[in-house]
Amino acid sequence: MKKNVRLIQLREQHELTQKALGDIIERNKQTVYAYETGRKSPGDLIKKTLADFFGVTVDYLFFEQLPERMEGQNNGDKSFNK
Repeated sequence: MKKNVRLIQLREQHELTQKALGDIIERNKQTVYAYETGRKSPGDLIKKTLADFFGVTVDYLFFEQLPERMEGQNNGDKSFNK
């Protein structure tokens, strides 16, 4: 698993320490660190709790965006098949 840059950015934008965020989601700072570094993946309930707290979707927070060419395909763009 790779580093969760979005989780780190959102935590820092809200001026929270790993401990403070851990207190919000009822986990310790080591667990928050593990989520941020990709050493551990949070369960679905924690994913939803974090997304709700930061006002984003779970997909935005924990899943990478589709490549542009795949996004274009949804708009009828045939460049994906080229």
